[in-house]
Amino acid sequence: MKNKLYSSFVAFALLLAGNLTKAQVVVVQSGANASVYSNLDDAIDAASPGDYLYLSGDLFLVHGHQTGSSDSMHFGKPLHFVGAGINADSTSVTRQTRIQSAPTSSNLDGHLTIGSAAGGSTFDGIIFSGSGVFFQNGLVIPDSSGHFSFNRCQMNQCNLGAVGGGPAPGTLSVELHECILTGGLLNAGTGISSAAIDRCIVMSLAQSASAAVTWINCVLASAPGAGTINNCIIYASNNSFANQFSAVYNNCILGDAQPGSGSDVFNNCSFNATMSNVFVNAATPGFVWSNDYHLANGSPAIGFGNDGHDAGIYGSATPTKPGYVPYNPHFTGATIPASTDANGNLNINIRVAAQTY
Repeated sequence: MKNKLYSSFVAFALLLAGNLTKAQVVVVQSGANASVYSNLDDAIDAASPGDYLYLSGDLFLVHGHQTGSSDSMHFGKPLHFVGAGINADSTSVTRQTRIQSAPTSSNLDGHLTIGSAAGGSTFDGIIFSGSGVFFQNGLVIPDSSGHFSFNRCQMNQCNLGAVGGGPAPGTLSVELHECILTGGLLNAGTGISSAAIDRCIVMSLAQSASAAVTWINCVLASAPGAGTINNCIIYASNNSFANQFSAVYNNCILGDAQPGSGSDVFNNCSFNATMSNVFVNAATPGFVWSNDYHLANGSPAIGFGNDGHDAGIYGSATPTKPGYVPYNPHFTGATIPASTDANGNLNINIRVAAQTY
């Protein structure tokens, strides 16, 4: 009960400070103690390993924390970042939480590069503005290693490539759960021990050169080149099969015809699907919030998964939540008068909801 009450206190503090004053607020929870900061750089510097950073709705700029490196979040410790959410409809009270690297001469597109010392960090309910999240820096400083998890986040692209000094093979592990990648996942190759992408929407490329990448119940614009692909729905209208890394497709719905040759393996897959018959409203690739990736009546993806559930993001035992809000309680409505009533009472009406998983 104490933890639940404390979480409610943190959320209410973010609501009042972030929504009413339209100011950036970061609450750093360190054990039973909480501190409030007005920008993300100061909060990162003050936080201890394992602390939780709760961010109000707003755009937070972060700056490089290591001289001579493009690591824009080289904060040297594992931290847990919790935003207000990514869907405008679910964050009408709090506003969306956005993080972007402050543009520099070596990082004009504002991409966020996460360094190795942050291994163990998690990110929930955050839009990463700029060109996306990178796990390599292209310099002599070793590329990222360790484990990272993203839950209900949105970004342009996630670049897992190791192109700089590079870690030893098999040192980077990344999980993406219920995330939206409008520009694709790129270069999942050298240095990747594993990457698990489940219930994600990945538009543009789903490029992979590593058998250690697993795709589960995703909606993809194009077919991945490697790894294991389970219960996914794949448009594949702009990019046919790579057929060079021996990808294994299990119980997938694909818009392309089955290739006549190549090294990819297809187990119980359906080809030449018409996506207007698969989804309620998402006939062509390209993500907008008005798309509805629920399955249409009579969709071939219904019950098609190898787990007995549907294929696509609304399949599995824990289907995607349409609102894409973080797991912590969130506000769905707030009425806060500017003054008290005749009896001196301030009649605040707050409506709160929480995800079940």
